[in-house]
Amino acid sequence: MELHGFLVIVHMIGSVLGVGGATASDFTFLRSIKDRRLGADEFNILKTLSRLLWTGLILLIISGIGFLINQYVQAGQIHLLSDPRFLAKMTIVFVILANGIVFHTLVIPYLKKQIGKEFSLKKFGAKFYLISTTGAISIISWYSTFLLGILRSIELPYLILIKTYIILVLFGILVSFAMLYYKTTHKTNY
Repeated sequence: MELHGFLVIVHMIGSVLGVGGATASDFTFLRSIKDRRLGADEFNILKTLSRLLWTGLILLIISGIGFLINQYVQAGQIHLLSDPRFLAKMTIVFVILANGIVFHTLVIPYLKKQIGKEFSLKKFGAKFYLISTTGAISIISWYSTFLLGILRSIELPYLILIKTYIILVLFGILVSFAMLYYKTTHKTNY
């Protein structure tokens, strides 16, 4: 197997792990607080899913760097650095990395302290916005990189791609605020 094919496989695995981990993590969190409490088992599942996300991100970064190096070795230059879709994808991967750092340094420790305690909007305080924002950024960003990777026919300027991404993130944050607000103020039976 040639290097490019190997890198494509690694990149796809990283993307699948990231998209799957982000989706499962968000749904697990929302499902886990249906009774307004986060149990120890649920917290451990979230930590495991978080490791899955980090693994996916590391695979994406390594394979992305591999694509650049391989292209330079093969062609003597790196055409990808002039591809708006690739640049948008790299920008979003950087956002995923920064968001992951914020999530692990601020959200995970907070959630760990809340295991078994009742969640309420009042108790969440400013963390309500942080939890909602990091969750929304994660899922929107992972799906955005995934779509930019598979929709090769997209030929839009970098700024349009990034503006579209920002609009999706802002919309995702609003939806996340609404969902978390509802979950922390209403008991549900599902």
